[in-house]
Amino acid sequence: MIAYLYAWNEGDYAGWTADWSDEMLALSDETSWQEARTQALPLTGKFETIGELTSEEFSNGFTKWTAVCDFEQVQIVFAIVLPNSGGNVQGLYMDPYVPESGSPGPSTSPGPSTDASAPASADASAAA
Repeated sequence: MIAYLYAWNEGDYAGWTADWSDEMLALSDETSWQEARTQALPLTGKFETIGELTSEEFSNGFTKWTAVCDFEQVQIVFAIVLPNSGGNVQGLYMDPYVPESGSPGPSTSPGPSTDASAPASADASAAA
């Protein structure tokens, strides 16, 4: 999980997408990802530290791994979704952390997606 965040810091699209499923790769391209990253960095700063990793298993055969991460300017909920049977990343989420809620990230059952609030057809670059 942390490798994705370091890839984000470095602008390394190949590292960011290294373990993505074909469905995930179809949602994003390097140009749009770099544009989204360029827009997000002034607001978030770079990734610094990762908090406790938690998991939530869903009945549809997926597990969401989530951590609240410290960026230079904000805290971000970062989550990846993996199939329980093994395989590549099926979802990736980056959302602002809202301490009052007490629970990071969405509680809906995940599938291929790049943003917690977007359908699977959303552009992966919008995940920031």
